[in-house]
Amino acid sequence: MSLIVVGAVPETLTPMGMNKAGPSQPVDPSGVPVRLTQWTARPEFPGTIISPRAELLPNGSGIVTVHCGVQLAGVWSSVGSLVVDVMKNEEIVVSGQFQSMTNLLELSAPAVSVAPGDRLWVRIGLQALFGGITVTAGANTYLYYDLSRARGRATN
Repeated sequence: MSLIVVGAVPETLTPMGMNKAGPSQPVDPSGVPVRLTQWTARPEFPGTIISPRAELLPNGSGIVTVHCGVQLAGVWSSVGSLVVDVMKNEEIVVSGQFQSMTNLLELSAPAVSVAPGDRLWVRIGLQALFGGITVTAGANTYLYYDLSRARGRATN
């Protein structure tokens, strides 16, 4: 007796990640969040797919944990707010605010459901009386996801 499978072969989701590349990126003080651009694949994620719009493009369906880090060129010490949002398509999956006298913000979002066609990306918004804030390139400004072992409902 033969077994016949009709339909597409399911795509296998693999972990992906990227580091901020290129020059450091100034942050607009207008309060309008802007996309962090110019990324390169993290060495430990050789199968990473990055869109021309600075987005990770999952290659399969599944539940993942998303991790993000943003490092500033100097210490944040302002009246105002400096907020980082990790986005899935146009929805925020996790958001965080820099605390005074820090220059690194790290965020994680467990149990995020992804599928082919989804886009994961990072934006940053500054509401302050002055500009001069710069996001540095390198391994401390990153976005990656790993396969989640979380139980329960997925977010977004």
